Amino acid sequence: MVWLLLPTNSMDRGFLWIERKIEGPRNQQIKRDKQDWNAEKIRIKTIKHFIWIVLSFYTGITFVGYFTPIRELIDLIMQLSLGSWEWFWVIFYSFAIYGNAGWLREQVCIYMCPYARFQSQLLGSQNDMATIRLNEKRGEPRGSRKKGINYEEQNLGACTDCSLCVQVCPTGIDIRDGLQYQCIGCAACIDVCDEVMDKMNYPKKLISYTTLSILEGKKTHILRPRIVFYVALLIVLTLGILYSILTRIPLSLDVIRDRNTLFRETNEGLIENVYKIQIINKDTQSHHYQLRASGIKGLQIKMDTQNIHVDSGQNSEIVVRLQVDPENLKSRSSNITFMLNTKKGNINIEEEARFVGPTPR
Repeated sequence: MVWLLLPTNSMDRGFLWIERKIEGPRNQQIKRDKQDWNAEKIRIKTIKHFIWIVLSFYTGITFVGYFTPIRELIDLIMQLSLGSWEWFWVIFYSFAIYGNAGWLREQVCIYMCPYARFQSQLLGSQNDMATIRLNEKRGEPRGSRKKGINYEEQNLGACTDCSLCVQVCPTGIDIRDGLQYQCIGCAACIDVCDEVMDKMNYPKKLISYTTLSILEGKKTHILRPRIVFYVALLIVLTLGILYSILTRIPLSLDVIRDRNTLFRETNEGLIENVYKIQIINKDTQSHHYQLRASGIKGLQIKMDTQNIHVDSGQNSEIVVRLQVDPENLKSRSSNITFMLNTKKGNINIEEEARFVGPTPR
């Protein structure tokens, strides 16, 4: 679950986009931060953080919506009747997103993001692996210049030394110093460098995805043992995902036996166990279901309703009583199986449980 705490690059950029729209460009933000607090500064900061909090809260709801039906979750929130655990996780995820994407930012990428740590193991040979690099032969030596002049006559490279690539980097590294483990491959430096090259009427791709071999004018070896292994691994994972999708049962059955009473004897002399059955319809259409139980001779199932109907994406809980003649119990605890299927018979699922009774004579 650690990945849920980390803001994705798109989330981080979303917060930055909101900040730029409200507070203006970077230079204006720095100037405002140095100013004393006044009504205008308080107003702008309040609007920005309010939108950040709303977006974070929305994200927290969507995370919890993976585990609690989203429609039911929203209704409970609107009624302020959400359970304590749901409130905890909604607030927890909201706070994590607000803190990580709004405040920590590059610290998350540097100290928490696992990609930077195993990047070197994935890359293998840096000569043949495409990464974000600066073309040093074309860019060096750096230096400022006016637009329109021939920088080669002044013994300068294409890099204007504007440092915008450093300013936009979420981890604060200087890509001109070469590949560093903190680089997360977001390509923000490529985009801003291409904008500068456009303004200066220089060719783009001073910073680009490329290999060290290409920059040195050598041949890049595409087929390498590590690449073959990665491709094979991706194929296996893809086939596994496809198989799980094709064999997926759009139905979930959860059986919980009443633990307050192990068993009880009915007026007819039968041994009875009580179970709570939770049915989740994962299909795109509603269904009527039939519930049966087996595992013990003469096992009878008693329910308050014989019409089990669950809408698409919804769940239903019913109480079921199983009764059996004590003469048919071979042991104090017996294995039983609940079988749930649609009335059409096209969707079936089974769930095992235990039936507890008295010690056989």
